[in-house]
Amino acid sequence: MSPRPFINVAWNRPFLPALIDIALDLTDGDMGRAFCVFPHSRPALYLTETIRNDERIPKPCVLPRMESVSGLFGLIRAAARQDAATGAVPVGILDQVALLLHIVRDLRDTHGGLLRDLPLDDSKRFFPWGVRLANLMEEFFTHNREPDDYIHMEDQVTPFAAALLENLGTIHARYVAALRERGWTTPGFDAASVVRIIARGEDLSRIPGMAGKQIILAGFHTLTGSQQVLFRTLWERHGAAVCLHADPNIVPGGSAEPHWSCTDLIRWAGAWQTTITPFTAAPGSEPDAAHGAPRKPGEPVITFRAGYDVHSQISALAEELRALGHNPHNSHTFEGAARPAGESRAVVLPDTSLLMPVLHHLPDADRNISMGYPLARSPLFRLVECILAMQETKRGSGYHWKALIALLRHPYLKMLDPSPAPDQTPDQGKGRRNPSGHNFRRFLHHAERVVRASRRFAPLRDLAARTAATVTDGAGTGPEEAATALSAQSLAPSLALFSRILDAAVFRWESIATPGDLATALQGLVDLMRDHGAALWDHFPIDAECLYRLSVSVIPQLAHTALKEEHLPPETLFAVLRNLLAQERVPFEAYPLVGDQILGVLETRLLHFDRLFILDLTEDKLPGTSGHDPLLPDSLRGLTGLPGKRGREKVAAYNFFRLVNGARQVTLYWQEGVTAQGLNDAKKTRSRFVEELLWKEEEKLGRILTPEHPEKAGCDGPLSLISCRLPAVPREHRTIPAKDAAMRRMQTILEGDLSPSLLDAYLRCPAQFFYQRVGRIREVEGVVEGRDPLGTGTFLHEVLRGYFTDRLDKPLTADAAAAAALCDAFSRQFAESELSRTLPADDRIMLEEAVPPILRTLLENHAGRIPRHVEEKFRAAVIVDGKERTLGGVIDRVDEEAGQLLVLDYKTGHVPLVKHAVWQDDAFWDALEAWRPGGSGEYSGGSGGTGGSGDPLAAVAKAFASVQLPAYIYMAGRQTGRAVRDAAYVPLRMGAKDTPLFGEKTAEDVRERAITERIPALFRFLLRHMANAENFPPRSGQNCDWCLYKNLCIIAR
Repeated sequence: MSPRPFINVAWNRPFLPALIDIALDLTDGDMGRAFCVFPHSRPALYLTETIRNDERIPKPCVLPRMESVSGLFGLIRAAARQDAATGAVPVGILDQVALLLHIVRDLRDTHGGLLRDLPLDDSKRFFPWGVRLANLMEEFFTHNREPDDYIHMEDQVTPFAAALLENLGTIHARYVAALRERGWTTPGFDAASVVRIIARGEDLSRIPGMAGKQIILAGFHTLTGSQQVLFRTLWERHGAAVCLHADPNIVPGGSAEPHWSCTDLIRWAGAWQTTITPFTAAPGSEPDAAHGAPRKPGEPVITFRAGYDVHSQISALAEELRALGHNPHNSHTFEGAARPAGESRAVVLPDTSLLMPVLHHLPDADRNISMGYPLARSPLFRLVECILAMQETKRGSGYHWKALIALLRHPYLKMLDPSPAPDQTPDQGKGRRNPSGHNFRRFLHHAERVVRASRRFAPLRDLAARTAATVTDGAGTGPEEAATALSAQSLAPSLALFSRILDAAVFRWESIATPGDLATALQGLVDLMRDHGAALWDHFPIDAECLYRLSVSVIPQLAHTALKEEHLPPETLFAVLRNLLAQERVPFEAYPLVGDQILGVLETRLLHFDRLFILDLTEDKLPGTSGHDPLLPDSLRGLTGLPGKRGREKVAAYNFFRLVNGARQVTLYWQEGVTAQGLNDAKKTRSRFVEELLWKEEEKLGRILTPEHPEKAGCDGPLSLISCRLPAVPREHRTIPAKDAAMRRMQTILEGDLSPSLLDAYLRCPAQFFYQRVGRIREVEGVVEGRDPLGTGTFLHEVLRGYFTDRLDKPLTADAAAAAALCDAFSRQFAESELSRTLPADDRIMLEEAVPPILRTLLENHAGRIPRHVEEKFRAAVIVDGKERTLGGVIDRVDEEAGQLLVLDYKTGHVPLVKHAVWQDDAFWDALEAWRPGGSGEYSGGSGGTGGSGDPLAAVAKAFASVQLPAYIYMAGRQTGRAVRDAAYVPLRMGAKDTPLFGEKTAEDVRERAITERIPALFRFLLRHMANAENFPPRSGQNCDWCLYKNLCIIAR
């Protein structure tokens, strides 16, 4: 039987209908005799559907046998295997690495060389190299290559890689022998075994399933070494037909140069000493014209669209699909029968990360997904990552608070049911109200609050009990939240589930030492999800499939590996787990073939669509950038006979151009002008394949294409920009009206002790005061990491309180003994404080070095004074419109100096100042006394202002950065009954002096009037204003930069 010439189906026509014609011709009309071999399994489904729609083939009929190339290798290996009684056992990456580690260790002991210097006794160090070595062995098997020992590679690769390359041939030989001895196999080893079967001269036509069949090798481009051997044998000895799908110009005598991505097909035919003949059927396409250029028959109309990011591309895609309308027909072009009325459409994604955003943006219509979704992008993977991060960041018995909160906030845990019905199926759980689930989410909120109030590294053994105490008695919550407390009976299911979560996600992972332990811990997590989420997974099928893949693929690989009892460090086990999870894909059900197709580039091989949309065509996605291989860099792959980067790029180009040339209309999207996001990221540029198509378009049009906005008048070019219209949004400050509920809350506030900080909050910004004090919207608490200004200030206050309390009613001295006593007190208390353990090392050292000089300066500045009150609570009444209000607050120190009192307030941060001129501005103080609710406008200040009719609150805020010192003077004077001469801030920083409210430069009469008349008037005005507020307006200023509520203040009109 003489070998047949290769048959080429022009890539501007559908391949599968032509394949039916070829099969009918080769089998004399008996399709059941055909045996079609495809590069992957997807075309078999489409061929079946094409046959079903082909009216030329009488029904019912026997379908041809269809196999992917990997299935063909497995079929031959299974049929010819000599150990068929036992069967070879497929092994995963863990067993491969373990076997290679054993081989390399043995070589080190027997051969020495560079292997002597490797840390092979540390399996953690070997594991990443073992994974690379196992993958390299697979490549050698697949390409039918036997490597040599490559010496003197020390200058080309790292020492670890050089040692392995020096023994690569020996490792490969021993690896093959070990696989045979153990009865193990891998996909690559199966391919190599088929080559050996062929070398023994076995008759492949006798293999069950192939006997009497006409073999058709359909649509291959670049063959591996093992495929070369198998296919040539089938072609030469068994009459197999080779059908290509490529540029029609690869046929001798073509009208033009063949496309560069198809030249390997010409070399393939030359190597086999045969020719390529065209498939005789005419494409049947009519001339088309667009963008001012005539189109040849079968040539696609291509539109180029440049976006500014991924979502702009997806948004433009969604608009185009909505404009095209619903496509109820099969998404593949079926010829040889009546053509469906609707066109076939496909959305092609070069990267799997685009799948979920595309599904969220596409119109609600039928669609068919033919690509796997990486488990590493699923919420399940993030849950596992949270668990691993808990163990990786723990310190002693404490877990980092951020890692713990990330775990508590995971959506899977929030949706679990503490009280699932016994033996409940997902269908039984549909629509069932879940009050216990609501209670459990409240329990998790309380648990997070407990963690935030804990230390940086929180112990977890008593977390459930501490949370339960908080939930049942309302501890740590405000009075308005006490109603959320749960009874002990309603709390029991939530407490039990929370304890089980901690056990399954934290405590079991503490003692993991082997892959078997890791499998057990993962199984416990899966059991938790199943037991308390039976009604959950029916609503989230992708998540359910991820959980299934974890159960049936990842866990068995860990539980049944030869390394299952091998003790490994936690970081190695976690690296193994991450590697296994990264390899998993969640498949979608790709049948029936209805609606729009969503595929990856590889899944489009041999398929044909009328309308194509290809997203994110950037250089890093297509052809893509392969990562650097430290074991065998691309520069060394030529030594081994393995294909390099150029070969991979040519395969990507063939798949892309074959797909594009087979369509009638193509829209290509990419992002450009996007700056790099990370240190190792490159700026996004459009793919070189897009550049080639653009150049051809420019050649046809005779001009350089420039991007245009689609909405631009006269824009009819093929290259356009995706624009996003962002008109300026009119915004204004939101003034909050003082409604009845707000004023009732305000009256409650005014009936209590009014601290100076509360008055400052109202004066600084009434809107912020409303959110913080009236609305009680609190800032999210968090454990302080790094610098802690608040904690540092509190600690210094405690040190000074203890020192001056011991010296009440005694004159202060600044001698060496006094300074030493104060500095020793600081050092001792700091060493015993929590602050010394939580501050970063540089901040701790800086505090230890900087504070003693500050304390000595403080004593020098205050020498001779007599402390009368230290950290005492002061209260004073203010009569406003016949009602008594109370100012109250803790004053750091009240000293006596020259028979008069001086109020002191320590400051570790910013020192607010009061404008001295305000005390002599009579018009200002008259406006404060005259103001009553209902006035219009604002007080503008000075004698030319609006007098008493305007609201002077803004003017008060401008004059008084803080009313703290005036309030302390007022309270100290009223409570002690003695004259207070002044108040001052004591800045706790190097070389700083006290900052008084008045100071020596203030005239005595001005000071006296300010204390006796104007400070009381200030507080009467503030309290009157608070009691009669008509609204709470925001006040812009520097405080907006750090305000928690700034996003609530500015709204769109």
